[in-house]
Amino acid sequence: MNLSIGTLYSVKCKYNAPYKTKDNLVTYTGKVVPSAKYDPPSTFRLTTEIADFPFRVIDFKSVVSFNGDTFNYELPKEEVRTVLGSRGDVYTVVTTNGRTTCTCPGFQFKKRCKHTES
Repeated sequence: MNLSIGTLYSVKCKYNAPYKTKDNLVTYTGKVVPSAKYDPPSTFRLTTEIADFPFRVIDFKSVVSFNGDTFNYELPKEEVRTVLGSRGDVYTVVTTNGRTTCTCPGFQFKKRCKHTES
């Protein structure tokens, strides 16, 4: 799901905590803010209006609904293939939701290589 930065959302989530709510669900309301580069791709940030706790990181897997509309998290589609390098080395190319990576040294250094283009 693509969330718009700055848009206000009401998000209902499954809640795992020492104390329990009646239906084990909690609702958070806030605006979506940009994620940090180290945030896992299956998460998003929502403002809290609390000065000491300005946002919360929410995992899509825990979300039950957005603005009252039911939400079902789908695992990213992943394609894994092995390719033979020009010198006979075997590399793994992984494509997840349109993003491709390769285990060859060229990709590790330049973030692109001929294996990901074929």
